[in-house]
Amino acid sequence: MQKSTSIKRPGNPFYIRATPFFLAGFFLALLGEFFVKVILQRNLGDFLSPVLFGNYLLIFLIVYTIAIVLKNFMQKYYLLWYYPLALGVGISIEWFGLHNTPLITPLIGKIGMFFFWTTIFVGPLLVAETDERFRSLKRALWLTGGVAAGVLALVAILFFSSPYLYSGLVWVFFVAFYGVLAALCFSYYKTFFGSKKIWYYFVLIAVLYLAVNMFYLAYAP
Repeated sequence: MQKSTSIKRPGNPFYIRATPFFLAGFFLALLGEFFVKVILQRNLGDFLSPVLFGNYLLIFLIVYTIAIVLKNFMQKYYLLWYYPLALGVGISIEWFGLHNTPLITPLIGKIGMFFFWTTIFVGPLLVAETDERFRSLKRALWLTGGVAAGVLALVAILFFSSPYLYSGLVWVFFVAFYGVLAALCFSYYKTFFGSKKIWYYFVLIAVLYLAVNMFYLAYAP
């Protein structure tokens, strides 16, 4: 009797796994909120607010929908359009929803904002990947996030009521942490497209981000 062989069916190329996407998004976003609300503002209540979780749920629903629609129309090239569109959603929320405009945000805050929104929008796509090529990048992302979570928890325990926690150092740590995660996201694109030239794409996005900031500073009322 001939043995039957099972055929491994490929996954839907137009689908993005929702559960890892949303879990990674919340994890990466709430780390940043812990930075700001607990470490800097010493306000644990705002961090635990259901409104905060609801807002991020809405944000991730929007960008997840954008990713699915683009992937169905453009296949693998959807990533080239997804990133600037998702980044535009994040910056719009910062400027017009939270009023963290370039007029009041220092340079280190602008850099941190760019890295933060890059991470929480591209990182979930990386985590949702099933391709074995991205296993080491996913492991590095979770490891970096886990170390940062541990450091933040320790800082919160030791310095929550202390007047000696210098906010400038916290912002440097914030930018360094999300800078590392953003670099992992950039590496995801490089691996995905198989070309180092994708770095020019990110330089272009960064220049456009800078230009939009300068335009706002020049023409905002």
